[in-house]
Amino acid sequence: YDRALACPALPTCALALTESERFFPNLLSEISKVVDKLGVAEKSPLIRMTGCPNGCARPYSAEIGIVGQQAGGKYAIYLGGDPEGTRIGHQFAVKTPISDIPALLEKTFIKWKEEGYDKPYGDY
Repeated sequence: YDRALACPALPTCALALTESERFFPNLLSEISKVVDKLGVAEKSPLIRMTGCPNGCARPYSAEIGIVGQQAGGKYAIYLGGDPEGTRIGHQFAVKTPISDIPALLEKTFIKWKEEGYDKPYGDY
């Protein structure tokens, strides 16, 4: 998955509430499995993840933004930014455990593939 960015977060950043950079490769691996299974890899969305709401990796403007929200590994999910990072997404989910994120995104990927695959994910 080459369209992804994460901030350092724990243990480097004193502002971080959750993990980001250290957990991101595993999360991306799980999301990649979903993307591959659904056959949407050639249009895989831009994903950015941070360990706190300060947004150092610019998750709010990504097609999928994952933002650390609560100690213990809870994240807010933002959807609807654009690949160029010029549009802010909207909050889609709150206090989501990291383990639930791939399944949550799978539901949105399915709808995108069925209803709006002619557009980039963030535009859908």
